[in-house]
Amino acid sequence: MAPMFLAGFSWPLEMVPGWLRTAALLLPSSAAIEGFLRINQMGASLWDVVFEWRVLWCLAGGYFLLAWWAHSRRAAAHIHSMSPASLHGRSGEQGNP
Repeated sequence: MAPMFLAGFSWPLEMVPGWLRTAALLLPSSAAIEGFLRINQMGASLWDVVFEWRVLWCLAGGYFLLAWWAHSRRAAAHIHSMSPASLHGRSGEQGNP
């Protein structure tokens, strides 16, 4: 529910404190709703919403890097928790070669 208030969808942005409006830029809904409203309701061109477009691309890149970093950490933790025998494809049992 908070993203709707921060995006100006159900609450006027003028009523939101400036620091909270800046923090709202970390939510994709803020830039997306602002850009969509300007194009749809105010007749803006794509060039007029280039700031919102860039914010969305920066967020996509930032969230991708965050996901990649989290996946790398999880994969590294999984590899370190495995036993040496399982890393070489052996179950640790003595069987016939």
